[in-house]
Amino acid sequence: MRGLAVYTGLRLALLAAVWLVVQLVTPWRGLLAIAVALAVSGVIGFFVLDRSRDSASVAVWRVFRRIDDRIKRNEMLEDAFVERSQAHDATAGGAPSGETASAPRPVPGQPEVLSTGRQGQADAQEHSVDAGEHTGERQHGDEVATGDPIDDNEPGTHSQG
Repeated sequence: MRGLAVYTGLRLALLAAVWLVVQLVTPWRGLLAIAVALAVSGVIGFFVLDRSRDSASVAVWRVFRRIDDRIKRNEMLEDAFVERSQAHDATAGGAPSGETASAPRPVPGQPEVLSTGRQGQADAQEHSVDAGEHTGERQHGDEVATGDPIDDNEPGTHSQG
């Protein structure tokens, strides 16, 4: 980022020098003097600050390249984690004794939909608090536990019985 700081400093110094010349040589003052100084210093800087501008662009490119590399590394770690999780689920595919094979398995990161009354509601609220949500809020608006009132103003289809 040093190259960007050097280029910015040189660009500002060139603008100040041209503005000073415009103030001393011409009768222009105020916004007109600033506009002329910007235009003239831009043309001069295009040719004079070429090397400095190139080093600044390389510095900026390196920063974004590091960010891109970090994103790719995190994607690879996430993919490996998901693959390990799926492989673990596949090897533990047999249902333990006493459970049916058709029972839904909980999905990590999503609250379970329970319909066992007050105890199920308390468990769902505890799970949502652990997940960083406030008590009473649900991750998905279409999940309703037994005993919860249905909000008729909520978007979606509700059967009116």
